[in-house]
Amino acid sequence: MAVSATPKPTPADFPSLDALQHLPAFAVALSGGADSTALLIACATRWPGRVHAVHVHHGLQDAADLFEAHCVTLCQQWQVPLVVQRVNAAHAPGESPEDAARQARYRALAQALTNNWGGVIHDMVLAQHADDQVETLLLALSRGAGLPGLACMPQQAERLGVTFHRPWLPVPGQVLRHALVATAQTWVEDPTNADTRYTRNRIRLELLPALEKAFPAFRQTFARSASHAAQAQTLLQEMAEQDAALVGHPPAIRALQQLSTARQTNVLRHWLAMAQMQASGVNQAYLPGIQLPKGLKLESNFSKAIKRLSSKDLLVVATPMSGLSETIAQALKEAEHPLNIIWLCKGLEPQTAFLPHQVVERENKLHSHGLSHSFGALSGPSFAREVAAGMPCALTVASTSKDLCAIVQTAFHHGNMRIYSSEDLIGVELGGAVKNVLAIAAGIGDGLDLGLNARAAVLTRGLAEMMRLVKAAGGRSETCMGLTGVGDLILTATGDLSRNRRVGLELAAGKSLPEILASLGHVAEGVLCAAAVGDLAKRLNVEMPITAMMGEVLSGKLNPQDAVKKLMGRDPKIES
Repeated sequence: MAVSATPKPTPADFPSLDALQHLPAFAVALSGGADSTALLIACATRWPGRVHAVHVHHGLQDAADLFEAHCVTLCQQWQVPLVVQRVNAAHAPGESPEDAARQARYRALAQALTNNWGGVIHDMVLAQHADDQVETLLLALSRGAGLPGLACMPQQAERLGVTFHRPWLPVPGQVLRHALVATAQTWVEDPTNADTRYTRNRIRLELLPALEKAFPAFRQTFARSASHAAQAQTLLQEMAEQDAALVGHPPAIRALQQLSTARQTNVLRHWLAMAQMQASGVNQAYLPGIQLPKGLKLESNFSKAIKRLSSKDLLVVATPMSGLSETIAQALKEAEHPLNIIWLCKGLEPQTAFLPHQVVERENKLHSHGLSHSFGALSGPSFAREVAAGMPCALTVASTSKDLCAIVQTAFHHGNMRIYSSEDLIGVELGGAVKNVLAIAAGIGDGLDLGLNARAAVLTRGLAEMMRLVKAAGGRSETCMGLTGVGDLILTATGDLSRNRRVGLELAAGKSLPEILASLGHVAEGVLCAAAVGDLAKRLNVEMPITAMMGEVLSGKLNPQDAVKKLMGRDPKIES
Protein backbone atom coordinates (compact mmCIF):
# COMPACT_ATOMS: atom_id res chain seq x y z
CA MET A 1 0.00 0.00 0.00
CA ALA A 2 1.37 3.36 -0.98
CA VAL A 3 1.78 5.99 1.72
CA SER A 4 1.21 9.60 0.71
CA ALA A 5 3.92 12.04 1.69
CA THR A 6 3.15 14.72 4.24
CA PRO A 7 2.52 17.97 2.36
CA LYS A 8 5.18 20.64 2.82
CA PRO A 9 4.05 23.54 5.03
CA THR A 10 3.10 26.83 3.39
CA PRO A 11 3.18 30.35 4.88
CA ALA A 12 -0.59 30.14 5.32
CA ASP A 13 -0.15 27.29 7.83
CA PHE A 14 1.40 29.64 10.39
CA PRO A 15 0.48 33.06 11.85
CA SER A 16 1.53 36.16 9.91
CA LEU A 17 5.16 37.27 9.89
CA ASP A 18 4.58 40.46 7.89
CA ALA A 19 6.50 42.49 10.48
CA LEU A 20 9.72 40.77 9.32
CA GLN A 21 9.37 41.11 5.57
CA HIS A 22 11.59 44.21 5.39
CA LEU A 23 14.60 42.36 6.83
CA PRO A 24 17.05 41.32 4.09
CA ALA A 25 18.54 38.56 6.28
CA PHE A 26 18.02 37.58 9.89
CA ALA A 27 18.55 34.82 12.43
CA VAL A 28 16.03 32.80 14.42
CA ALA A 29 16.79 31.97 18.04
CA LEU A 30 16.14 28.22 17.85
CA SER A 31 15.77 26.31 21.12
CA GLY A 32 14.19 23.22 19.54
CA GLY A 33 10.94 23.61 21.47
CA ALA A 34 7.55 23.94 19.80
CA ASP A 35 7.50 27.75 19.55
CA SER A 36 10.94 28.27 18.00
CA THR A 37 10.50 25.22 15.74
CA ALA A 38 7.30 26.74 14.38
CA LEU A 39 9.07 30.07 13.93
CA LEU A 40 11.98 28.62 11.99
CA ILE A 41 9.73 26.59 9.68
CA ALA A 42 7.41 29.55 9.09
CA CYS A 43 10.33 31.88 8.27
CA ALA A 44 12.16 29.35 6.09
CA THR A 45 8.95 28.55 4.24
CA ARG A 46 8.26 32.18 3.46
CA TRP A 47 11.81 33.43 2.89
CA PRO A 48 14.12 30.57 1.82
CA GLY A 49 17.74 31.66 1.74
CA ARG A 50 17.24 34.68 4.04
CA VAL A 51 16.98 32.78 7.30
CA HIS A 52 19.79 31.70 9.66
CA ALA A 53 19.54 30.06 13.06
CA VAL A 54 21.36 30.15 16.39
CA HIS A 55 20.98 27.46 19.04
CA VAL A 56 22.22 28.14 22.56
CA HIS A 57 23.38 25.00 24.34
CA HIS A 58 23.09 25.76 28.06
CA GLY A 59 24.35 22.44 29.34
CA LEU A 60 21.97 22.67 32.28
CA GLN A 61 19.92 19.49 31.73
CA ASP A 62 20.26 16.01 30.33
CA ALA A 63 17.99 16.88 27.40
CA ALA A 64 20.36 19.64 26.15
CA ASP A 65 22.02 17.34 23.60
CA LEU A 66 18.60 16.18 22.39
CA PHE A 67 17.59 19.80 21.75
CA GLU A 68 20.78 20.40 19.78
CA ALA A 69 20.29 17.25 17.68
CA HIS A 70 16.73 18.31 16.81
CA CYS A 71 17.95 21.79 15.77
CA VAL A 72 20.71 20.33 13.57
CA THR A 73 18.26 17.98 11.81
CA LEU A 74 15.63 20.68 11.41
CA CYS A 75 18.05 23.18 9.89
CA GLN A 76 19.45 20.56 7.52
CA GLN A 77 15.91 19.74 6.41
CA TRP A 78 15.12 23.40 5.71
CA GLN A 79 18.58 24.33 4.43
CA VAL A 80 19.05 26.95 7.12
CA PRO A 81 22.64 27.75 8.25
CA LEU A 82 22.95 26.94 11.97
CA VAL A 83 25.39 28.07 14.64
CA VAL A 84 25.47 26.26 17.98
CA GLN A 85 26.65 28.51 20.78
CA ARG A 86 27.71 26.76 23.99
CA VAL A 87 27.49 28.70 27.26
CA ASN A 88 27.96 28.18 30.94
CA ALA A 89 24.65 29.36 32.38
CA ALA A 90 25.30 28.30 35.95
CA HIS A 91 23.95 30.87 38.39
CA ALA A 92 25.89 32.54 41.17
CA PRO A 93 24.82 32.11 44.83
CA GLY A 94 21.71 34.17 45.49
CA GLU A 95 21.04 34.66 41.74
CA SER A 96 17.91 33.39 40.03
CA PRO A 97 18.72 30.35 37.81
CA GLU A 98 16.14 31.53 35.26
CA ASP A 99 17.58 35.04 35.13
CA ALA A 100 21.16 33.78 34.85
CA ALA A 101 20.19 31.49 31.97
CA ARG A 102 18.30 34.31 30.24
CA GLN A 103 21.23 36.73 30.49
CA ALA A 104 23.65 34.07 29.24
CA ARG A 105 21.33 33.30 26.34
CA TYR A 106 21.14 36.94 25.18
CA ARG A 107 24.92 37.29 25.35
CA ALA A 108 25.36 34.09 23.37
CA LEU A 109 22.87 35.13 20.68
CA ALA A 110 24.60 38.49 20.22
CA GLN A 111 28.02 36.85 20.11
CA ALA A 112 26.86 34.36 17.50
CA LEU A 113 25.84 37.16 15.13
CA THR A 114 29.09 39.04 15.74
CA ASN A 115 31.28 36.01 15.02
CA ASN A 116 29.39 34.43 12.11
CA TRP A 117 28.03 35.23 8.65
CA GLY A 118 30.50 38.06 8.15
CA GLY A 119 29.00 40.04 11.05
CA VAL A 120 26.42 41.52 8.63
CA ILE A 121 23.32 40.10 10.36
CA HIS A 122 22.09 42.32 13.19
CA ASP A 123 18.50 41.08 13.59
CA MET A 124 17.40 38.18 15.77
CA VAL A 125 13.84 36.84 15.79
CA LEU A 126 12.41 35.35 19.00
CA ALA A 127 9.42 33.02 19.25
CA GLN A 128 7.83 34.51 22.37
CA HIS A 129 4.05 34.71 22.07
CA ALA A 130 0.95 36.03 23.81
CA ASP A 131 1.06 33.46 26.62
CA ASP A 132 4.68 34.39 27.35
CA GLN A 133 3.68 38.06 27.52
CA VAL A 134 0.86 37.30 29.95
CA GLU A 135 3.19 35.22 32.11
CA THR A 136 5.70 38.09 32.16
CA LEU A 137 3.00 40.57 33.18
CA LEU A 138 1.69 38.33 35.96
CA LEU A 139 5.22 37.76 37.26
CA ALA A 140 5.79 41.53 37.26
CA LEU A 141 2.53 42.10 39.15
CA SER A 142 3.45 39.43 41.71
CA ARG A 143 6.70 41.26 42.40
CA GLY A 144 5.09 44.69 42.70
CA ALA A 145 6.94 45.93 39.61
CA GLY A 146 6.76 49.51 38.40
CA LEU A 147 6.00 50.67 34.86
CA PRO A 148 9.22 49.30 33.28
CA GLY A 149 8.31 45.82 34.51
CA LEU A 150 4.62 46.13 33.61
CA ALA A 151 5.57 47.18 30.07
CA CYS A 152 6.75 43.57 29.63
CA MET A 153 8.38 42.51 26.36
CA PRO A 154 8.44 44.95 23.42
CA GLN A 155 7.88 43.64 19.94
CA GLN A 156 11.22 45.12 18.94
CA ALA A 157 14.17 46.18 21.06
CA GLU A 158 17.93 46.71 20.80
CA ARG A 159 20.23 44.82 23.12
CA LEU A 160 23.98 44.15 22.96
CA GLY A 161 24.15 45.58 19.45
CA VAL A 162 21.36 43.31 18.14
CA THR A 163 17.78 44.20 17.20
CA PHE A 164 15.48 41.55 18.67
CA HIS A 165 12.07 40.99 17.06
CA ARG A 166 9.03 39.26 18.57
CA PRO A 167 6.52 39.06 15.70
CA TRP A 168 4.23 36.57 17.45
CA LEU A 169 3.57 38.44 20.70
CA PRO A 170 -0.16 38.80 19.80
CA VAL A 171 -0.46 35.05 18.97
CA PRO A 172 -1.60 32.46 21.58
CA GLY A 173 0.92 29.67 22.08
CA GLN A 174 -1.61 26.97 21.31
CA VAL A 175 -2.02 28.33 17.78
CA LEU A 176 1.65 27.56 17.09
CA ARG A 177 1.36 24.00 18.41
CA HIS A 178 -1.77 23.41 16.34
CA ALA A 179 0.11 24.58 13.24
CA LEU A 180 2.94 22.14 13.94
CA VAL A 181 0.55 19.24 14.52
CA ALA A 182 -1.41 20.08 11.36
CA THR A 183 1.78 19.97 9.28
CA ALA A 184 3.16 16.85 11.03
CA GLN A 185 6.18 18.70 12.41
CA THR A 186 7.93 17.43 15.52
CA TRP A 187 9.64 19.30 18.33
CA VAL A 188 11.39 18.59 21.62
CA GLU A 189 9.42 19.10 24.82
CA ASP A 190 11.44 20.64 27.65
CA PRO A 191 11.06 18.25 30.62
CA THR A 192 11.31 21.18 33.06
CA ASN A 193 8.12 22.75 31.64
CA ALA A 194 6.05 20.48 33.91
CA ASP A 195 8.04 21.35 37.02
CA THR A 196 5.75 23.50 39.17
CA ARG A 197 8.62 24.53 41.41
CA TYR A 198 9.19 27.27 38.83
CA THR A 199 6.78 30.21 39.17
CA ARG A 200 6.40 30.68 35.42
CA ASN A 201 5.34 27.04 35.03
CA ARG A 202 2.72 27.40 37.77
CA ILE A 203 1.33 30.42 35.97
CA ARG A 204 1.25 28.53 32.67
CA LEU A 205 -0.22 25.29 33.98
CA GLU A 206 -2.58 26.52 36.68
CA LEU A 207 -3.36 30.22 36.34
CA LEU A 208 -3.71 30.69 32.57
CA PRO A 209 -6.39 27.97 32.16
CA ALA A 210 -8.38 29.61 34.98
CA LEU A 211 -8.02 33.03 33.37
CA GLU A 212 -9.13 31.72 30.01
CA LYS A 213 -12.24 30.23 31.61
CA ALA A 214 -13.11 33.44 33.46
CA PHE A 215 -11.91 36.00 30.88
CA PRO A 216 -11.65 34.49 27.36
CA ALA A 217 -10.09 37.66 25.90
CA PHE A 218 -7.51 38.09 28.67
CA ARG A 219 -4.52 37.83 26.31
CA GLN A 220 -5.65 40.85 24.27
CA THR A 221 -6.64 42.95 27.29
CA PHE A 222 -3.44 42.17 29.17
CA ALA A 223 -1.44 43.09 26.06
CA ARG A 224 -3.19 46.46 25.91
CA SER A 225 -2.35 47.09 29.56
CA ALA A 226 1.32 46.29 28.91
CA SER A 227 1.30 48.66 25.94
CA HIS A 228 -0.20 51.45 28.05
CA ALA A 229 2.48 50.88 30.68
CA ALA A 230 5.23 51.10 28.06
CA GLN A 231 3.84 54.37 26.72
CA ALA A 232 3.58 55.84 30.22
CA GLN A 233 7.16 54.81 30.97
CA THR A 234 8.38 56.65 27.86
CA LEU A 235 6.64 59.82 29.05
CA LEU A 236 8.12 59.44 32.54
CA GLN A 237 11.60 59.08 31.08
CA GLU A 238 11.19 62.27 29.06
CA MET A 239 9.93 64.14 32.14
CA ALA A 240 12.81 62.79 34.24
CA GLU A 241 15.37 64.08 31.74
CA GLN A 242 13.79 67.53 31.79
CA ASP A 243 13.53 67.61 35.60
CA ALA A 244 17.12 66.40 35.98
CA ALA A 245 18.31 69.49 34.16
CA LEU A 246 16.43 71.61 36.70
CA VAL A 247 17.45 69.90 39.97
CA GLY A 248 21.13 69.33 39.15
CA HIS A 249 23.60 66.59 40.06
CA PRO A 250 23.47 65.68 42.83
CA PRO A 251 19.87 66.86 43.08
CA ALA A 252 19.51 70.07 45.06
CA ILE A 253 17.03 69.74 47.93
CA ARG A 254 15.43 73.13 47.29
CA ALA A 255 14.94 72.37 43.59
CA LEU A 256 13.49 68.95 44.40
CA GLN A 257 11.00 70.52 46.79
CA GLN A 258 9.52 72.51 43.91
CA LEU A 259 8.40 69.24 42.29
CA SER A 260 5.53 66.97 43.24
CA THR A 261 6.34 63.84 45.22
CA ALA A 262 5.83 61.67 42.14
CA ARG A 263 8.21 63.79 40.05
CA GLN A 264 10.76 63.77 42.88
CA THR A 265 10.72 59.97 42.88
CA ASN A 266 10.93 59.86 39.10
CA VAL A 267 13.89 62.24 38.78
CA LEU A 268 15.76 60.57 41.66
CA ARG A 269 15.39 57.22 39.93
CA HIS A 270 16.79 58.82 36.77
CA TRP A 271 19.69 60.31 38.74
CA LEU A 272 20.58 56.88 40.12
CA ALA A 273 20.54 55.47 36.58
CA MET A 274 22.91 58.25 35.52
CA ALA A 275 25.21 57.37 38.38
CA GLN A 276 25.17 53.75 37.25
CA MET A 277 26.03 54.83 33.71
CA GLN A 278 28.96 56.82 35.06
CA ALA A 279 30.20 53.78 36.93
CA SER A 280 29.70 51.25 34.11
CA GLY A 281 30.60 53.46 31.15
CA VAL A 282 27.55 52.22 29.20
CA ASN A 283 24.33 54.06 28.32
CA GLN A 284 22.10 51.03 28.70
CA ALA A 285 18.92 52.87 27.73
CA TYR A 286 20.03 54.26 24.37
CA LEU A 287 23.32 52.57 23.37
CA PRO A 288 23.39 49.16 25.06
CA GLY A 289 26.61 47.26 24.59
CA ILE A 290 28.57 50.36 23.48
CA GLN A 291 31.39 51.37 25.81
CA LEU A 292 31.57 55.14 26.22
CA PRO A 293 35.01 56.80 25.86
CA LYS A 294 36.99 56.57 29.09
CA GLY A 295 37.76 60.31 28.99
CA LEU A 296 34.06 61.23 28.85
CA LYS A 297 32.85 62.95 32.01
CA LEU A 298 29.15 62.85 32.83
CA GLU A 299 27.64 65.90 34.48
CA SER A 300 23.98 66.01 35.49
CA ASN A 301 24.22 69.48 36.97
CA PHE A 302 23.26 71.59 33.99
CA SER A 303 24.38 74.85 35.55
CA LYS A 304 27.84 73.49 36.34
CA ALA A 305 28.21 72.12 32.81
CA ILE A 306 27.35 75.48 31.21
CA LYS A 307 29.63 77.43 33.53
CA ARG A 308 32.51 75.12 32.69
CA LEU A 309 32.32 76.08 29.01
CA SER A 310 34.85 78.58 27.69
CA SER A 311 34.19 80.96 24.80
CA LYS A 312 36.06 78.53 22.51
CA ASP A 313 34.19 75.42 23.61
CA LEU A 314 31.19 73.86 21.87
CA LEU A 315 27.81 73.15 23.44
CA VAL A 316 26.07 70.28 21.62
CA VAL A 317 22.33 70.03 22.36
CA ALA A 318 21.24 66.45 21.72
CA THR A 319 17.65 66.59 22.94
CA PRO A 320 14.63 65.68 20.79
CA MET A 321 12.81 68.62 19.21
CA SER A 322 10.42 68.68 22.17
CA GLY A 323 13.27 69.47 24.56
CA LEU A 324 15.09 72.09 22.45
CA SER A 325 13.25 75.18 23.67
CA GLU A 326 13.66 74.47 27.38
CA THR A 327 17.29 73.35 27.06
CA ILE A 328 18.34 76.40 25.05
CA ALA A 329 16.50 78.74 27.41
CA GLN A 330 18.24 77.29 30.43
CA ALA A 331 21.66 77.38 28.75
CA LEU A 332 21.25 81.03 27.82
CA LYS A 333 20.08 81.92 31.32
CA GLU A 334 23.21 80.30 32.80
CA ALA A 335 25.66 81.69 30.23
CA GLU A 336 28.23 84.17 31.51
CA HIS A 337 29.86 84.78 28.12
CA PRO A 338 29.02 84.12 24.43
CA LEU A 339 28.47 80.43 23.68
CA ASN A 340 28.97 78.30 20.57
CA ILE A 341 25.81 76.17 20.32
CA ILE A 342 24.76 73.50 17.84
CA TRP A 343 21.76 71.19 17.96
CA LEU A 344 21.19 67.71 16.55
CA CYS A 345 17.38 67.47 16.59
CA LYS A 346 15.42 67.17 13.35
CA GLY A 347 11.84 68.33 13.13
CA LEU A 348 9.49 71.26 13.65
CA GLU A 349 7.97 72.58 16.84
CA PRO A 350 4.42 71.13 16.75
CA GLN A 351 2.61 74.15 18.20
CA THR A 352 4.23 76.78 15.95
CA ALA A 353 5.71 74.84 13.00
CA PHE A 354 8.97 76.65 13.82
CA LEU A 355 12.24 75.23 12.59
CA PRO A 356 14.89 74.57 15.27
CA HIS A 357 16.80 77.79 14.52
CA GLN A 358 13.58 79.79 14.82
CA VAL A 359 12.95 78.22 18.25
CA VAL A 360 16.50 79.13 19.26
CA GLU A 361 16.11 82.71 17.96
CA ARG A 362 12.93 83.10 20.02
CA GLU A 363 14.64 81.90 23.20
CA ASN A 364 17.70 84.03 22.44
CA LYS A 365 15.58 87.19 22.33
CA LEU A 366 14.14 86.31 25.74
CA HIS A 367 17.23 85.07 27.59
CA SER A 368 20.46 86.28 25.98
CA HIS A 369 20.85 89.22 28.50
CA GLY A 370 23.01 91.17 26.07
CA LEU A 371 25.36 88.34 25.03
CA SER A 372 25.94 87.53 21.36
CA HIS A 373 25.91 83.75 20.90
CA SER A 374 26.69 81.66 17.80
CA PHE A 375 24.16 79.07 16.66
CA GLY A 376 24.02 76.26 14.14
CA ALA A 377 22.65 72.82 13.27
CA LEU A 378 24.58 69.59 12.74
CA SER A 379 22.63 67.22 10.54
CA GLY A 380 22.88 64.43 8.01
CA PRO A 381 22.58 60.64 7.61
CA SER A 382 23.73 59.24 10.94
CA PHE A 383 22.37 56.29 12.88
CA ALA A 384 23.59 56.70 16.46
CA ARG A 385 24.68 53.07 16.82
CA GLU A 386 26.89 53.22 13.74
CA VAL A 387 28.43 56.53 14.83
CA ALA A 388 29.11 55.08 18.28
CA ALA A 389 30.76 52.05 16.68
CA GLY A 390 33.16 54.32 14.75
CA MET A 391 31.74 53.51 11.31
CA PRO A 392 32.21 56.06 8.44
CA CYS A 393 29.82 59.01 8.50
CA ALA A 394 29.46 62.39 6.74
CA LEU A 395 27.47 65.32 8.18
CA THR A 396 26.78 68.98 7.47
CA VAL A 397 27.01 71.87 9.91
CA ALA A 398 24.79 74.81 8.95
CA SER A 399 25.27 78.27 10.41
CA THR A 400 25.51 81.90 9.39
CA SER A 401 28.71 82.01 11.47
CA LYS A 402 31.80 80.81 9.60
CA ASP A 403 33.69 80.77 12.88
CA LEU A 404 31.17 78.34 14.40
CA CYS A 405 31.38 76.10 11.34
CA ALA A 406 35.16 76.04 11.74
CA ILE A 407 34.84 75.13 15.44
CA VAL A 408 32.48 72.25 14.62
CA GLN A 409 34.71 70.96 11.85
CA THR A 410 37.72 71.08 14.14
CA ALA A 411 35.83 69.16 16.82
CA PHE A 412 34.27 66.42 14.66
CA HIS A 413 36.14 66.20 11.34
CA HIS A 414 38.58 63.35 11.90
CA GLY A 415 38.99 59.61 11.41
CA ASN A 416 35.80 58.11 9.99
CA MET A 417 33.78 61.34 10.21
CA ARG A 418 33.67 64.10 7.59
CA ILE A 419 31.98 67.44 8.29
CA TYR A 420 30.85 69.77 5.50
CA SER A 421 29.62 73.32 6.08
CA SER A 422 26.64 75.27 4.75
CA GLU A 423 25.02 78.65 5.31
CA ASP A 424 21.56 77.34 4.43
CA LEU A 425 19.99 76.67 7.84
CA ILE A 426 16.48 76.54 6.39
CA GLY A 427 17.40 73.95 3.75
CA VAL A 428 19.36 71.78 6.17
CA GLU A 429 16.70 71.83 8.89
CA LEU A 430 13.69 71.35 6.62
CA GLY A 431 15.41 68.44 4.90
CA GLY A 432 15.89 66.79 8.29
CA ALA A 433 12.24 67.33 9.21
CA VAL A 434 10.57 66.28 5.97
CA LYS A 435 12.69 63.14 5.47
CA ASN A 436 11.34 61.71 8.74
CA VAL A 437 7.76 61.97 7.47
CA LEU A 438 8.74 60.45 4.12
CA ALA A 439 10.51 57.58 5.92
CA ILE A 440 7.20 56.65 7.55
CA ALA A 441 5.59 56.64 4.09
CA ALA A 442 8.39 54.43 2.73
CA GLY A 443 7.97 52.08 5.69
CA ILE A 444 4.25 51.79 4.99
CA GLY A 445 4.99 50.94 1.36
CA ASP A 446 7.48 48.25 2.34
CA GLY A 447 5.17 46.94 5.05
CA LEU A 448 2.34 46.58 2.53
CA ASP A 449 4.81 44.83 0.19
CA LEU A 450 4.20 47.35 -2.60
CA GLY A 451 7.63 46.65 -4.08
CA LEU A 452 10.82 48.51 -4.93
CA ASN A 453 9.17 50.52 -7.68
CA ALA A 454 6.79 52.05 -5.16
CA ARG A 455 9.65 52.82 -2.76
CA ALA A 456 11.55 54.60 -5.54
CA ALA A 457 8.45 56.64 -6.37
CA VAL A 458 7.95 57.66 -2.72
CA LEU A 459 11.57 58.74 -2.35
CA THR A 460 11.69 60.61 -5.66
CA ARG A 461 8.39 62.41 -5.38
CA GLY A 462 8.99 62.96 -1.67
CA LEU A 463 12.27 64.65 -2.52
CA ALA A 464 10.39 66.90 -4.96
CA GLU A 465 8.02 67.88 -2.12
CA MET A 466 10.97 68.63 0.13
CA MET A 467 12.61 70.85 -2.49
CA ARG A 468 9.42 72.82 -3.12
CA LEU A 469 8.95 73.48 0.58
CA VAL A 470 12.57 74.50 1.16
CA LYS A 471 12.43 76.98 -1.70
CA ALA A 472 9.13 78.46 -0.53
CA ALA A 473 10.47 78.80 3.03
CA GLY A 474 13.47 80.84 1.84
CA GLY A 475 16.09 78.10 1.65
CA ARG A 476 18.01 76.75 -1.34
CA SER A 477 16.37 73.81 -3.07
CA GLU A 478 19.79 72.46 -4.13
CA THR A 479 20.58 71.85 -0.44
CA CYS A 480 18.08 68.99 -0.64
CA MET A 481 20.43 67.19 -3.05
CA GLY A 482 23.12 66.95 -0.37
CA LEU A 483 23.69 64.99 2.83
CA THR A 484 20.89 66.62 4.83
CA GLY A 485 18.30 66.07 2.11
CA VAL A 486 18.53 63.08 -0.20
CA GLY A 487 21.36 61.53 1.84
CA ASP A 488 19.39 61.50 5.08
CA LEU A 489 16.21 60.53 3.21
CA ILE A 490 17.81 57.40 1.71
CA LEU A 491 19.19 56.34 5.08
CA THR A 492 16.03 56.92 7.09
CA ALA A 493 13.65 55.50 4.50
CA THR A 494 15.60 52.30 3.83
CA GLY A 495 17.74 51.60 6.91
CA ASP A 496 16.51 49.00 9.37
CA LEU A 497 17.75 51.07 12.32
CA SER A 498 15.33 53.87 11.40
CA ARG A 499 12.62 54.46 14.00
CA ASN A 500 10.47 56.40 11.52
CA ARG A 501 10.64 53.60 8.94
CA ARG A 502 9.73 51.17 11.72
CA VAL A 503 6.61 53.22 12.51
CA GLY A 504 5.52 52.88 8.88
CA LEU A 505 6.17 49.13 8.81
CA GLU A 506 4.10 48.56 11.93
CA LEU A 507 1.28 50.84 10.77
CA ALA A 508 1.12 48.70 7.64
CA ALA A 509 0.90 45.61 9.86
CA GLY A 510 -2.27 47.02 11.42
CA LYS A 511 -0.89 48.19 14.77
CA SER A 512 -2.18 51.34 16.43
CA LEU A 513 0.06 54.36 16.72
CA PRO A 514 0.04 54.41 20.58
CA GLU A 515 1.05 50.74 20.59
CA ILE A 516 3.89 51.41 18.13
CA LEU A 517 5.24 54.42 20.00
CA ALA A 518 5.13 52.53 23.30
CA SER A 519 7.25 49.71 21.85
CA LEU A 520 9.87 52.05 20.33
CA GLY A 521 11.32 53.38 23.58
CA HIS A 522 12.77 56.30 21.61
CA VAL A 523 11.36 59.36 19.86
CA ALA A 524 10.24 59.03 16.23
CA GLU A 525 10.35 62.67 15.13
CA GLY A 526 8.34 62.06 11.96
CA VAL A 527 5.26 61.29 14.04
CA LEU A 528 5.61 64.47 16.05
CA CYS A 529 6.26 66.85 13.17
CA ALA A 530 4.09 65.48 10.34
CA ALA A 531 1.20 67.78 11.19
CA ALA A 532 3.55 70.77 11.60
CA VAL A 533 5.14 70.13 8.18
CA GLY A 534 1.65 69.95 6.69
CA ASP A 535 0.67 73.22 8.39
CA LEU A 536 3.79 74.93 7.08
CA ALA A 537 3.09 73.66 3.57
CA LYS A 538 -0.47 75.06 3.70
CA ARG A 539 0.80 78.38 5.04
CA LEU A 540 3.30 78.66 2.16
CA ASN A 541 0.82 77.26 -0.41
CA VAL A 542 3.07 74.30 -1.28
CA GLU A 543 1.55 71.08 -2.59
CA MET A 544 2.86 68.04 -0.67
CA PRO A 545 0.50 65.11 -1.31
CA ILE A 546 2.65 62.37 0.28
CA THR A 547 3.23 64.44 3.41
CA ALA A 548 -0.48 65.30 3.57
CA MET A 549 -1.43 61.62 3.36
CA MET A 550 0.98 60.79 6.18
CA GLY A 551 -0.67 63.46 8.29
CA GLU A 552 -4.06 61.82 7.74
CA VAL A 553 -2.71 58.33 8.49
CA LEU A 554 -0.95 59.42 11.68
CA SER A 555 -4.03 61.31 12.88
CA GLY A 556 -6.18 58.22 12.35
CA LYS A 557 -8.27 59.72 9.55
CA LEU A 558 -7.00 57.22 6.95
CA ASN A 559 -5.68 53.69 7.13
CA PRO A 560 -2.46 52.97 5.16
CA GLN A 561 -4.24 51.04 2.40
CA ASP A 562 -6.72 53.84 1.71
CA ALA A 563 -3.92 56.41 1.77
CA VAL A 564 -2.14 54.50 -1.01
CA LYS A 565 -5.34 54.36 -3.07
CA LYS A 566 -5.91 58.08 -2.57
CA LEU A 567 -2.37 58.93 -3.67
CA MET A 568 -2.52 56.70 -6.73
CA GLY A 569 -5.94 58.03 -7.70
CA ARG A 570 -4.78 61.62 -8.12
CA ASP A 571 -5.04 63.23 -11.55
CA PRO A 572 -1.99 62.93 -13.84
CA LYS A 573 0.46 65.84 -13.80
CA ILE A 574 3.61 67.11 -15.47
CA GLU A 575 6.64 66.10 -13.39
CA SER A 576 8.14 69.05 -11.51
